[in-house]
Amino acid sequence: MYDEEDLTAFTPVALEEDGRIAAAAGRAGFDLGANNDETALEDIFDSREFLARKREKQAEDDERAGRPSSAVPTRKKIKRSDVEAYTKLLEMDPLADEDSSYFEEEGVDFISALLGDVEPGVGTESDENTNKSGKRVLKKTSFLGIGSGPLQVGHFFGALSAVLMAFVEYPGFPLTNLPDPLRGALQGGLATVYAINAVLAVLAFLSASERNQSPALWGAKTFAVGAIAYDQLMQIPTPGEAAEKRRREEEAARLRRGRRGRGKSSKENEFIVMELGLRMKDRDSDFLSTVAEQRNLAKAASSEAAKARQKDNKRAFFNEKILLRHSFLASSGEKKIGGEKWTVPRNRLTPELLQEAVNRGVGDDLSPLVVQHLFDATTNTVISTSDARTQCRSGDVCYDVISSPAGSVEDGGVLTSDGEVYYNGDVVFFLYDLPEHSAEGSHVTTVNDVNRWLVDGAIASLEPVRILVDQQNRLQSALQQLERRAISGAELTKARETRFEDIVNEIEEKKKRLVETTRALGEEKAKHYRHCKLEIRKLESGYEVKLRGKKKLYYTSLVIDQKGWSLVPLFATGQAKGAQGKCSLILDADARQHSVDLRPGSFKIERLPDGFGVLEMYSPGNAQQILFNGNFINGHYLNGTLRTDAFTFQGLFQDGQPSKGRCSYADGTVVEGGFALPEARIQSQLGPDYRRTSPHGRVNIRFKGGLEYNCNMKNGRACKDTESTEEPMLHRSIMFRGERLYFDKKAEREPEDL
Repeated sequence: MYDEEDLTAFTPVALEEDGRIAAAAGRAGFDLGANNDETALEDIFDSREFLARKREKQAEDDERAGRPSSAVPTRKKIKRSDVEAYTKLLEMDPLADEDSSYFEEEGVDFISALLGDVEPGVGTESDENTNKSGKRVLKKTSFLGIGSGPLQVGHFFGALSAVLMAFVEYPGFPLTNLPDPLRGALQGGLATVYAINAVLAVLAFLSASERNQSPALWGAKTFAVGAIAYDQLMQIPTPGEAAEKRRREEEAARLRRGRRGRGKSSKENEFIVMELGLRMKDRDSDFLSTVAEQRNLAKAASSEAAKARQKDNKRAFFNEKILLRHSFLASSGEKKIGGEKWTVPRNRLTPELLQEAVNRGVGDDLSPLVVQHLFDATTNTVISTSDARTQCRSGDVCYDVISSPAGSVEDGGVLTSDGEVYYNGDVVFFLYDLPEHSAEGSHVTTVNDVNRWLVDGAIASLEPVRILVDQQNRLQSALQQLERRAISGAELTKARETRFEDIVNEIEEKKKRLVETTRALGEEKAKHYRHCKLEIRKLESGYEVKLRGKKKLYYTSLVIDQKGWSLVPLFATGQAKGAQGKCSLILDADARQHSVDLRPGSFKIERLPDGFGVLEMYSPGNAQQILFNGNFINGHYLNGTLRTDAFTFQGLFQDGQPSKGRCSYADGTVVEGGFALPEARIQSQLGPDYRRTSPHGRVNIRFKGGLEYNCNMKNGRACKDTESTEEPMLHRSIMFRGERLYFDKKAEREPEDL
């Protein structure tokens, strides 16, 4: 065990004699008397070797005094497999594991030889002579950057495949069903290769014993993989080569220690000590370390001042106030300028803060806003939100924060009305203009991607999912901060002193909690994936989505209530043309290349009634009302009962208008039969423009008084047959839905005007 006293501390006393410095340095093992400026004074302050020399000096003093020494001899090397000694060494020197001089050299054992790991010292900083330039040494046994270990494994399995194709014949398997000429060529090639391997195996068998290796192992391995194994064997040094290497290392270390005494004169060193205000005692053999430390601090004074000025300038730059103003981007593309102004420090000017600021006054019933960019009207320039912190200018410049709605589900078909609309029933969603590729164009949007996107957006507002997502985001943010702390300079020094215990343990704990939260979030989402049954069909113009299952009404409401579909991430996992492989899991590192650009206005989600439902529409201004219960198809009436202020129709519909059935009017008239759609369209205050149907074909009309009229009609006019193009002769007429119906005077029965 090392001595527990502070190895760099000393007690300052008055400096009385000029020779005190040289005397104290001599007791520490240094010679300052030589007048040689070959090496600078700073070269003598290698802290590790200085401590080693002090420990040796302490051991010698204890031995002469007859006391047991508590210092561990520095030349006694330990094995890395000795856990107890290895732990004690790390307690004394946290960086000891980087110095190979503390450890015994380990030879190449059976497993290392078999796996090809025969160069443990190559490529590390222990190879001092080769690493003086700061460049690491590459493995000598490599091919195109591939190490000998992986190379020999690939070579071995390739040889087995060649033997299988050359000597095994089994119909039905491509590798064992080759033509005879090709099989003969493979056999001849294998014979040539293994003849060469046999010669190398003999050489390896003879050379293995010289390197304290198993001749049988290396002979068999060389015969199997050839020159790769023979080259690995040649990398293992013989005992003589290993001894020569150790001798060169010891000689280099001795030369370094010899240079410790050469440098500046003792008077110059004494002057340095006096200038720095240092005083010492004779017994302090480590005072030179303090001299060097103080001198280095004096040298670095100017650089520290420069760093301080740079830090102050950086702090002032990021504390500058940036003037912002909220502006809105209308659906037509026109910017509406003139919102509220506020100032933000540059260091807080992040996309997250801008997003939160523009949505602060948005209610729950309105669609949230997405920040598009920042606009400088004075220079007519656009700045992205990610570059705002560095590109925005302070002062009187006001930047417009351009935002637009994040997108929501729009009503279509019969649900489109200026009045009040209430619908309860089955629906279908149509997704138009959804991007077919990821933003980078490397992946294709698939039906499964749309399914995952819709479910994620629908359940985003549920409390269990929201809590887990918030917890996951907080853990990821805290973990990133801890990892940045762990690699910073101050924390790295502290972590080395405490062996990384605090920060590493905290990071591991955060990672465990993040994994548990991610697992819980995945289980919660998987439950909704099972319950939310979606039928998605790819169309030319987009996607058709229908909800099925017992909980279709519940998930339909969640889809409709989502007001920010542009904020829900959509990842494309399909492979583009020319790409290979299949992506089943999107990691954070891969999210960018899979992400689909869902900027507001680039796509549209429309809701249409489809299936059975009940619809009610009314306009309070003119007291018009429509009530329908029955079946819908793609937003139009299919069959059912339609009740309006003017009539009630039961039957089939075409293009949202009666087609075949029974129509009862408010005046008591009943028309039963077929109806046709004219070309002219009529405006409606409750819905979109429509084509009003008229009786067409064989029609039965029953009037309030009981009179019935059965005839052929064409677009509301009585005629002998529907194919006739002659104008029927006028005799009597009735008002039909605001239009006059004409009857042929030759008809056997003529209705009376009411």
